[in-house]
Amino acid sequence: MSGHESKVGWAAAVLALAALALGVVSYVGQPLYGYTDVNQLMAGYGPASAVDQQIEDELGPLRDKLKDQRQATAAVEAKAVAQKAELSSADLAVLQLQLVTARQRQDELDRQLVSLESRLRQERMIPVYEGLNRQMRRFGEEKGYAIIWTATSAGNLAYASDTANITDDLLAWMSANPLPE
Repeated sequence: MSGHESKVGWAAAVLALAALALGVVSYVGQPLYGYTDVNQLMAGYGPASAVDQQIEDELGPLRDKLKDQRQATAAVEAKAVAQKAELSSADLAVLQLQLVTARQRQDELDRQLVSLESRLRQERMIPVYEGLNRQMRRFGEEKGYAIIWTATSAGNLAYASDTANITDDLLAWMSANPLPE
């Protein structure tokens, strides 16, 4: 390799190193932002798993009742189909009434299950979300994040440093720029 090629190689290496150093320096001053996968977050957060298991344990008997009712409804439907040609119109009407009653009972149990599950998850997850918010705040402050967010079915969980708070700026802007009527 000639002296000229050696100088060009060193110059390229120095420029590359300088560019890398400038990139690192410019990045160091940048705020950190983060997003979490809510499903993974909830699956890995012990209190969320514990509450979820408690809810499932409480719903178990009602789920079993609903399963039994579905089987009873299916049995009445099967009987109606199998014996349709053999039954008198009065017996067929009784069987149809039993089927309607079985379906109504199944629908009612299904509504109860959905309602109870929704209520339990709403009530019991509040402390879990509050704990997650506290943990996100601690993590964000310790690791230097400006913002960390995630979305859940109950709303958004977020940590934002005080420097990221733009509430006063937004209120001032809205006052100066009202919506046209």
